[in-house]
Amino acid sequence: MKKRQRNNNKTYNTLIYILLCILITSCSTNSKKAELYNCPMHPEVTSNKAGDICPKCKMMLELVKTDQEKQADSIEVDDLLQPTNQQVLASIGTVHPEKKTIEFKIQSKGTISYDPRSFQQVSSLYAGRIEKLYAKYAFQTINKGDKLFEVYSPEMVTVQQNLIFLLASKPVDEQLVNATKQKLLLLGMDSGQLNELVQSRQVKKVFTVYSPSSGYLTGISTMPPKQSTQGMGTAEPKVSERVTEFKEGAYIEKGQTIFTIVSNKQVWAVLKIYERDFQSIEKNLKVEVATESPEQTTYNGRIDYVEPFNESNNKMFSIRVYLNNEKNQLKIGQLVNANIFAKAHLRTWIPKTAVINLGMTKVVFKKQDKLFHALAVTTGTELNDKIELLSGVKESDEIAQDAQYLMDSESFIVHKKD
Repeated sequence: MKKRQRNNNKTYNTLIYILLCILITSCSTNSKKAELYNCPMHPEVTSNKAGDICPKCKMMLELVKTDQEKQADSIEVDDLLQPTNQQVLASIGTVHPEKKTIEFKIQSKGTISYDPRSFQQVSSLYAGRIEKLYAKYAFQTINKGDKLFEVYSPEMVTVQQNLIFLLASKPVDEQLVNATKQKLLLLGMDSGQLNELVQSRQVKKVFTVYSPSSGYLTGISTMPPKQSTQGMGTAEPKVSERVTEFKEGAYIEKGQTIFTIVSNKQVWAVLKIYERDFQSIEKNLKVEVATESPEQTTYNGRIDYVEPFNESNNKMFSIRVYLNNEKNQLKIGQLVNANIFAKAHLRTWIPKTAVINLGMTKVVFKKQDKLFHALAVTTGTELNDKIELLSGVKESDEIAQDAQYLMDSESFIVHKKD
C-alpha cells in the first residue's frame, strides 16, 4: 500500500516537472517571437537578431513594438499631471483691464535730412554762353555775394548798343531812353551797372551772376519731394555730387537753373513711428532729439508735419521735426534718437506680462468657470510695464496676470477668439 502511494507521488511529480518544462519552453519561444526587428525604411526586411543591418539602405534594424507598448507610449502627460496642473492654475493671480489716462513718451529713431525750404536755386537772367565758372565742385562753400559764373549775352549787348545810340541822338527821346533803361533792368542789369553804362558809353559784354545766399553747392535730384514710386509717402530730397550740367562755353537759356545752394542752418529730423503709435501723434507735439555720438547733444523741437501715408506699405509712418542748426553740429544723414511727448488719452491698459506674443497673434488667458481660456487680443502702445488693449477682452473680464505660467513650448498649440 505504501509502495503504491509512493509510486503515485513519483508519477505526480514527474507530471508537474513536464508541465513546468513545457511552460518554460513556451515562454522562451514567445519571448523569442516577440523580439522581432525590421527596417524603418523597408519593413519587409526582418530579423530576430539585434544589431542586424538592412541590406538595402544599410540602416540598423529596430525592434518592432507590440500594440501594448505602443499604447503605453501614447499616454498623455497632462493625464498624469492633471491634479498638479489644477493646483498651479488655482494659485495664479488675475487682473482686470483698467481704463485710465497715462502720459507717456514714444521712442523713435530717424535721420537728419535737408530742409527743402533752405534750397536756393540760381538761374541765369541772360540767354547766352557761359564764359567762366567760379563754382566747380560739389559741396563748395559759398557766401552771399560770391561770384558764381559769367555769361556773354548777345541780347544784353544789343540793348546796350540801342541805349548808347539813343543817348547820342539829337534831340534825345527821353521816353524811349527810359523804356530802354527799364528793359535793361528787367533783363538783369542792376542800377549801378546801368549808371556806369550811361556815364562810360561802353558796352558791357560779359555779365556776372552772384550768389543770392550762403551755403554750399549741390545738385538736387528730387526738388520738390515727389511721390514715392512704391508707396504713397513722400520721398526725402536727395543730393548728387554733380553740381551742374554745364561747362564753360556751354549755351544756356534765360531762366534756366544752373546751381542749387543748400543751407544747413535749418534741417529736418525725419523720424519713423510704428502704426500702433500713429493715433497718439499730432502736429506741434514736443520732441527731444538726441544724436548717437558720444557727446549725445539734445535738441528740442516740435512736430511740424505728420505724413498721412506710409512708405512702401511697411507699417511705418514718418514725421518731420524742423531743427535749428546754426552751430552746424547736425550732419545730413546722421542717426538720431527721439522722445515724442504724446498727447494723453483715456485708454485701456493691462500688464505686459498678461500678453503672450505668438508672432502673428497675441493672446491672453481669460478665467472662466475656474479655468483659463486663451483669447486673441489686439494691442497698441507699450508703456513701461503696461500695454494698451484695443480689443479682445472687456474691462469686466478676469485675465491671468502672468500668462507665461499657463504656457509651455509643447503643450500650448491652439487658441480661440472670444
